[in-house]
Amino acid sequence: MSSAGRATTVLHYQLHTCAVREAPVALLLHGLGSCGEDWALQLSALLPRYTVLAPDLRGQGDSPMPAGWPKIEDLATDVLALLDQLEIEAVHLVGLSLGGAVALQLAVDTPARLRSLTAVNAFARLHATRGSLRRGLERTWLAATGRMDELGRRVADGLFPDAGQEAFRAAAAARLAGNRPLTYIKLLTAVS
Repeated sequence: MSSAGRATTVLHYQLHTCAVREAPVALLLHGLGSCGEDWALQLSALLPRYTVLAPDLRGQGDSPMPAGWPKIEDLATDVLALLDQLEIEAVHLVGLSLGGAVALQLAVDTPARLRSLTAVNAFARLHATRGSLRRGLERTWLAATGRMDELGRRVADGLFPDAGQEAFRAAAAARLAGNRPLTYIKLLTAVS
């Protein structure tokens, strides 16, 4: 159990050490259906000044998904436990989508652990508009029917709609298609 009384999941992570001694840590939290590896393109820009920590949130990448239905608070507790394990006191935190929701929770729970916060396409609570409700129901239905390849294609098309982004679109579609359907649904409902 963590200090907050929540059970934690041990997260898989990548730690890229900066050549600058005692460089600050940039903690990168990925979106739903993704993993820490998906931050690879940002490493060349960050590593000259930061040590980069990119974990796989629970149920994503190589991190396990425990039984039950997690909340954003659980994912934040996992990340905090990882920081404690690595003896990292404070980070520059970047969160994308689901990772942004986790980042906002960390900012509320442990503001002293953050040097800065960048939340991209994030939300504190899901505000259901007609479009977001439709997309959420569509993703849930596709996952529930085991059509992760179609879910991956649709999400990737929205993420990388432009000509010249085919390689990014294909990689995102493949990453999303590789998710376990129930795990995807559990994490999708964590944000509601």
